[in-house]
Amino acid sequence: SSFYVDVTKDLLYTFAPNSPERRSAQTAMWRTAATLAKLIAPIMPFTAEEVWQHLPQRETESIHLAAFPQVDAGQRDTGLGGRWQKLLEVRALVAAELEKSRQAGAIGKSLEAQVTIGADSAASRELLGGFGERMLEMILIVSQIKLGPATGSGWKVEVAKADGAKCPRCWRWQTDVGSHATHPELCGRCGSVLTERAA
Repeated sequence: SSFYVDVTKDLLYTFAPNSPERRSAQTAMWRTAATLAKLIAPIMPFTAEEVWQHLPQRETESIHLAAFPQVDAGQRDTGLGGRWQKLLEVRALVAAELEKSRQAGAIGKSLEAQVTIGADSAASRELLGGFGERMLEMILIVSQIKLGPATGSGWKVEVAKADGAKCPRCWRWQTDVGSHATHPELCGRCGSVLTERAA
């Protein structure tokens, strides 16, 4: 939870309520909570029941009437697991460099950063590119990501101050802050979300 909740805060708090990204994260959290509640029910019956009563769209009135969860082998993707393991290793490298920049006073919070990553190989660069900049920004909790050329040796991570200005709604630094006609104080994405919600 310390990882998933941390990296999904932006889309949970700032995306449109019915956006696919936000709904997907909510679904993942719901399934995780429901499964964990079922697993602890035999040894923590009252706690599990309390969790169950707070879950929307629960399948039974009481957790003690629900079927024990079964492993769905069809949902296991070992290739995906390997790619995410690599991404988490990169996240640890970036976090170390962000901390160095923070201690040096170059940045405050990680969202003030723009990170340029030079992968150790062409294959690693392709893997990162496959996640897309937006996903990488979310996972690394930075405002901007740039993929540099592969180094052919080790990883190279450079941290700089992010371009643009800080959006007061999502706290990300964006170059389009001030460009939205209806909400000029916000970045384009947040302005569009508020306009959509008001419609």
